[in-house]
Amino acid sequence: MDLSRVPIFVINLDRSPERWAAMREAFCVHSLVRWPGIDGGVYDSEERNGDLLPPEWGCAQSHVSLWQHIVDEGIQHAFILEDDVEPTGASLFDSMELANVFVGTAWDVLLLGENFKNCNVTDKNGDVLYCWGAHGYALTLTGAKKSIESMRTIVKPIDLQWPLAFRKTSMFDTALKIERTIDARGLKQGAIRHAPTAAKSTFTESGEKPWTDGKYKGGYK
Repeated sequence: MDLSRVPIFVINLDRSPERWAAMREAFCVHSLVRWPGIDGGVYDSEERNGDLLPPEWGCAQSHVSLWQHIVDEGIQHAFILEDDVEPTGASLFDSMELANVFVGTAWDVLLLGENFKNCNVTDKNGDVLYCWGAHGYALTLTGAKKSIESMRTIVKPIDLQWPLAFRKTSMFDTALKIERTIDARGLKQGAIRHAPTAAKSTFTESGEKPWTDGKYKGGYK
């Protein structure tokens, strides 16, 4: 499979053109497709669960709307990136591990990121998914369909609710009872990582939320 032919979608809010410009520069050797994010900071919905902040709802809906687009268009494979990441090498495809996993195994979701040192999500082989998070991943058409089902009713931030559907995970929530149908895999080293722009989240109402998680190993705090 020629990975360069797999579309790379970037979720980006209309009010963050500087992030889109930064992504185009960071991934300059790739052809990126901008996907307009749903701005929970300025738009709210009666569908939002009361325990979710509007930005958390908007972030989750941004991913779900893109998954639905992939299903509607019959896209067999796609990369999805949030707009605050950068490649760990000169390009996204510098990772030999990515190429090997992408074409050599069956999976629904392939998490690309280099994120948390400590994580309680494991892939179907029992390996810890250090790249836990929705900031960068690939998925198949089947993975998109399963992911939509896992977020049919959004009650938690996507980084917390979506992994509950991964087949092998130590995360649990007895109240949600989400069926674990998604075959998720992760990369040992990570093909992407958070960029310095991650220190300010555009999914907060003010856009000034600092990154404070001590487990983050990307170095941007």
